[in-house]
Amino acid sequence: MHKSFDWWIIGATILLIGVGLTIQASISPSEVYLQTGFVFVGILAFFVASIISSTFFSTFAKYIYVSSVVFLVLPFIIGELTRGTFRWISIGPLNIQPSEIVKPLIIIGLAKYFSTRKLNRPREILLGGLLAIVPAVIIFLQPDLGSALVLMAGWLAVIFTAGIPMSWLGTLGISVGILFPLIWNFLKGYQKNRLLSFLEPGRDPLGTGYNLIQALVAVGSGGLVGRGLGRGTQSHLRFLPENSTDFVFASLVEELGVIGAIIVLASFGIIFWRMYTVASKTTNRFERLYVVGVMGLIFFQAFVGAGMNMGLLPVTGVPLPFISQGGSSLVSVLFSLGLVHGVYLRLKNTDALEIGRNFS
Repeated sequence: MHKSFDWWIIGATILLIGVGLTIQASISPSEVYLQTGFVFVGILAFFVASIISSTFFSTFAKYIYVSSVVFLVLPFIIGELTRGTFRWISIGPLNIQPSEIVKPLIIIGLAKYFSTRKLNRPREILLGGLLAIVPAVIIFLQPDLGSALVLMAGWLAVIFTAGIPMSWLGTLGISVGILFPLIWNFLKGYQKNRLLSFLEPGRDPLGTGYNLIQALVAVGSGGLVGRGLGRGTQSHLRFLPENSTDFVFASLVEELGVIGAIIVLASFGIIFWRMYTVASKTTNRFERLYVVGVMGLIFFQAFVGAGMNMGLLPVTGVPLPFISQGGSSLVSVLFSLGLVHGVYLRLKNTDALEIGRNFS
């Protein structure tokens, strides 16, 4: 059976991985070998997800979803408190972040549910919302606001594509606005400070506004072509906190300049274009929903990961896919893209079979 890889999505992914490893080697050389190891694990996850039939994911979607929720609870049971959070579990020498791993798996469960329901009854819509809210609340309580928001972005992409009535989306927006004061009370102190610092970075320039101000300085100092690898003063002199994770995009722009930023953003654009193309061509409702859901996950991470480094969005600790240091995130994103690529391969095979019938 003939299979033709989508070299657009593979090429853009390889380019992003290469840029990510290059900037990590510059600003965090001691960790780049571990990150490289995760690249190989992620590539394996990509091809495994590509070759598994969507029928398999559809058949076992319920069990995948339940197992994912259970996996999210494990950090509270066997994880260790790290910097005030229960986000990781240790497997040998590795620290695994379940909230990153389960994102595409939760999307599979949501896609299965919404692909088999008629969204004209409140009960069906509310139950679908509950399926997203339960894992999002667990993640939020770890606490990990950024990952919870990423998951909700994927859910919104799924329900919008599934055809939920616009009146429900409007009601959801109004409800979030009304409940915001209550949600605010549940935020941790540092999360509140991040939001306040976004609105007014100069209110505490040496405290809560420091990270954002230093990120803006790094971005502004990069110029067109950057200072060069290993020459970023903000990242290498440690003025820029979390320079290989939350603020890696600022480190990248400082060293590779606007040109480096354009290469990264254009590569993401290619990936989103290909995902949209695959979603629009497949006639399988389940496949379309999980492709769009994955697109929502990655788009939100890329948009926030770059935007918060440029002062366009509040700092939420969302990793920039392929670029930020972190094995769990890298493997999760590559697995997600593998799901999309698997749909592409099935579409190509179907086209090949149709052509074969026409000539027979």
